[in-house]
Amino acid sequence: MSHMLRIPNVTTGTEDCLARIRIACEYGTSPRELVLAAVPEVEFRIDAMIRDAALNSNMKKCRIGEFFIEEKLSSYFQTWAARESFLTGVFDCNLSGITIGQNFKLLVEIRNSLVHGNGSLTALQTKSLQSLIKIRGNLEKVFDLQVDGTRLMLDSLDRRKVSDVACEYLIFIDQSIAEYHLNDEK
Repeated sequence: MSHMLRIPNVTTGTEDCLARIRIACEYGTSPRELVLAAVPEVEFRIDAMIRDAALNSNMKKCRIGEFFIEEKLSSYFQTWAARESFLTGVFDCNLSGITIGQNFKLLVEIRNSLVHGNGSLTALQTKSLQSLIKIRGNLEKVFDLQVDGTRLMLDSLDRRKVSDVACEYLIFIDQSIAEYHLNDEK
């Protein structure tokens, strides 16, 4: 892709992931396929960065660290909340209060609707009228995604925004981890 420029302070693995997300956006995948490709791409890359950080740390030099890596590290790959807890606790990369993190969580909600609700908001996502109104408003505001009742109207989904949200989230995390390593070396 001619417009894909090198992003400063981003690892090659992340650049490759970003390219796959952009290609999925630009080359005709359906809105459903795009969401179902972008979120797992980000998930896989973040899991790899967490795993690499743990395996390259001094933790491997002691039995407690080895035990943690072998027995407990995988628990951080089970939910987005667990991943973000690890990123915050280890790399001081707190995404919960910033737009990048909130927008990506909303993208994960779209993915969850597709996977667990067959294209409709799930009972968990709409547990109250207030939460239904809030998620519908946020989906329209961030992704131009219309919701009819609880059904996602995927034809209205802004594909570029899906790509941008996934990429911005991944870039932020990659750069935060790189910054942590730079500060740790000082």
